[in-house]
Amino acid sequence: MDERAVAFLRELARVDEDAAATLAELDELAAGVDHVRVRAADLEAFFVRFPADRAAALAASREAELAAAAAHEELVRAEAESSLPLVPKYFEVSFGTERSTRGGLDLGGFSLSGKIDRVDVDPHSARGIVWDYKSGKTVLSAQKIESERRLQIPLYMLVLRDLVGIEPLGGLYRALAGQRDARGLLRAEAKDDGVPGFASRDYLD
Repeated sequence: MDERAVAFLRELARVDEDAAATLAELDELAAGVDHVRVRAADLEAFFVRFPADRAAALAASREAELAAAAAHEELVRAEAESSLPLVPKYFEVSFGTERSTRGGLDLGGFSLSGKIDRVDVDPHSARGIVWDYKSGKTVLSAQKIESERRLQIPLYMLVLRDLVGIEPLGGLYRALAGQRDARGLLRAEAKDDGVPGFASRDYLD
């Protein structure tokens, strides 16, 4: 075979390789185009559905806000008629956060931050209780707080003593739905002096 024939065959092989590579690139490109088409179809379907979904979400959110406002109004009215000697004094008591004027609660190895929904105080002494609102119907009794080691109320009581300067008589959860029960953890001496009228089993020594 002469040199021209060999050169021709080599060129032919190179062309075949380039063609194969080009076909592979075209297949890859086609697959990419198909993917783009699928994504475009998905996006089109989303934007067709989006206004209806958004309207439904906004309506549900508005309904929830109105229900919460109505529940809160009923709660305020009921508590205004309460015979408890303690009176609400502090709301949304922050501690250990950037916006708070109070530092965090020192727990030895770290500092705890958070926010207490409400603090009621005795107008004649530096004693009070903490409140934590719950959006649902369920609140925790003293027995469950202890048996399940729920630390929120006990820690809030420490915050009340150490950071706010008020001797804690206890802490209560208030449900904002259903019967709006109030349960929690109260000191036994508060039953007859300070915080009467709650579930008897929530008063502990």
